[in-house]
Amino acid sequence: MRFNPLSEKDLKPPLLERGDYDAEMLDAKDEVSKNGNQTIHFMLKVYSKTGKPHIIHDYLMFIEGFAYKVRHFCYANGLENEYEAGFLSAEIAKKVRTLRVRVGVEVDKSGQYDDKNRITDYLPSDPNAPKKTAETAEALNFDDTDIPF
Repeated sequence: MRFNPLSEKDLKPPLLERGDYDAEMLDAKDEVSKNGNQTIHFMLKVYSKTGKPHIIHDYLMFIEGFAYKVRHFCYANGLENEYEAGFLSAEIAKKVRTLRVRVGVEVDKSGQYDDKNRITDYLPSDPNAPKKTAETAEALNFDDTDIPF
């Protein structure tokens, strides 16, 4: 096997700058946090301004200080009814295929860990754009075996 050796610095992926980005939902799972809070764990593919993908994990919890993210996620992605009903699950959240996120940088002041990107908020996309859910995505997708040539 041949390869180009890299330094420790080169092995660490570069962080996204603070800002607003397009993202894709890769996975969502219902979990319970260490403190016993119900959580939805997202794995998102966030695209840099040049289109390079970055994987960022986020956790939605309806607890003090973070409840705004649940509301903003729902309202930005066509899940207003779920929010107003007071119920959101990973299965429902996974219906959101593409979304808009605000990314921040969490700086580790202890020096024990690397700095990392965090999702700080969920943003609405173009208000005139159709809602981006699995149902609308399926309507746009087709099976190329149906093409008669």
